[in-house]
Amino acid sequence: MRKIIVVDDDKYMRKLLATILQTEGYDVMTVDNGADAVRQIALDPPALLILDYMMPGTTGVDVMREVKRNHPDVDIIVVTGHGNEKLAVEIMKLGASDYLQKPFRKKELLDSVHRVLGARVEYDKQIQGAKLLIVDDDKALTNFMKSALSGIGSIEAVNDPNAALALLNNCSYDVMICDIYMPYMDGIELLKRSKVVQPTLDVMVITSSDEMQKVRDAVKSGASDYIKKPFTQEVLREAVGDILLSRQKRVFDSLKKNFLFQELKEAERAEFLREIVEALIMALEARDPYTKGHSERVTEYSMIIGVEMGLTKDLLTTIRHSARLHDLGKIGTEDHHLYKMGALTSDEKNQVARHPELGSVILKSIRLLEDYIPGVRHHHERYDGKGYPDGLRGEEIPLIARIISVADAFDAMLSSRPYRKAMKIDDAVDQLQKFKGVQFDPVVVDALLNAIGSDAVRAIIEKAAAHA
Repeated sequence: MRKIIVVDDDKYMRKLLATILQTEGYDVMTVDNGADAVRQIALDPPALLILDYMMPGTTGVDVMREVKRNHPDVDIIVVTGHGNEKLAVEIMKLGASDYLQKPFRKKELLDSVHRVLGARVEYDKQIQGAKLLIVDDDKALTNFMKSALSGIGSIEAVNDPNAALALLNNCSYDVMICDIYMPYMDGIELLKRSKVVQPTLDVMVITSSDEMQKVRDAVKSGASDYIKKPFTQEVLREAVGDILLSRQKRVFDSLKKNFLFQELKEAERAEFLREIVEALIMALEARDPYTKGHSERVTEYSMIIGVEMGLTKDLLTTIRHSARLHDLGKIGTEDHHLYKMGALTSDEKNQVARHPELGSVILKSIRLLEDYIPGVRHHHERYDGKGYPDGLRGEEIPLIARIISVADAFDAMLSSRPYRKAMKIDDAVDQLQKFKGVQFDPVVVDALLNAIGSDAVRAIIEKAAAHA
């Protein structure tokens, strides 16, 4: 279990963050000031630090600098109530992996934590198996280096540059350590050839002289570092460690960019979906002007129900688009049936009742909109199984459709139609109560009734009255 330390001088914020994270299974410790945080991290560094930017005494900036100086592998998410683009850049420059601006939603916090720790897990997978290749014609020196580097990944050692190239052609390595001066093929030639085979290979060259021109040639050819003979085990370990740390940082930065790119692509996808939905809605409203006010109100009621039921942000987004599109199939309904002043005949009702199926067919033709099919196709199913088009019963009906069904019926009852007047709100409430568990999901009905007296519901009802 990965440990997280939360540092915030606000006890309510500490408790909130700890509760959310502990519910997700994280091991959480809370600290109320920067100085204690620094001391605690020195004793037992966590995987992640969630840090308030503005604190009295030892500030968030002070803590970040201290942690990154002594524990660079600790990831930091900064929480701030004064966020702007310039501050975000400064925070990231100090070494933060992410930042959140107050107030933030639970999902935003968890997304950030999962993203940062997810990148770290992938990064750890890539570095735990670091592979080193030592190439030197001096067998005693290769044995010395193998002993010095024991415990740092896995180590191969060869005394022949051609043998090294053979290994590089068949296996991937992270770091190669090679002597500049070797018979048959010097280290610089080996370096050049190895870079052709493995361009991302880090190479450290060994030189026994002060001839800097050779070192410069090696660096120009792609060497990451050099070391001069004679050297101690400690000097060699430190030099190789520096290369691995630099390599690890490149890998981690690349992974973070990939995670960020994925988020950006998801944001672009969401915007594209919104544009498609709006285009379909415009087409429907041009066909049936009544639908505009009705679809907007059904969407608002559906969102209120979803919030009352504590649904996730992602599910609420799906509900919003599904509700907006729930009558999409009416694009294919004849004008005579849509605008008839009197009651519809049995055949006409059957024609109108095809609109959920037609709407689902339209959405199925647009792969990105497939998530909205359940709400569109099944919003006229009944809880007792006597609805259409598929006669689903109870929780067989998708939750989104059960929500839209209640919102749709409630708005229809409060709206005037060519063949009847709008109900009074008390009568509409009575109808919901009467058909709870028969036509409607009881939990969904209760969620709407709990919100009936709210300003939000009152505003929708007033809007409907004005539209009439």
